[in-house]
Amino acid sequence: MACGTPVVASTAGALPEVLGDAALLVDPYDENALAEALQAAAHDSGTLRRRGIERAARYTWPNAAAETWQVYVEAAAQ
Repeated sequence: MACGTPVVASTAGALPEVLGDAALLVDPYDENALAEALQAAAHDSGTLRRRGIERAARYTWPNAAAETWQVYVEAAAQ
């Protein structure tokens, strides 16, 4: 995603939360949906690529550290 590659992923687990609208999400048990999503990704007009790069840019070590610190601050305040 960070390299501009269109992403097709499962709707299972935390993937929808992490990927948001930057990926095509499919039911992991639906082969037809997977095939359609792969076709769509292969013919992406650039939308998924752009969204993927933007989304991946949010996931940096400084951001992860700041968010983790905030969790500790909130937990300590309780």
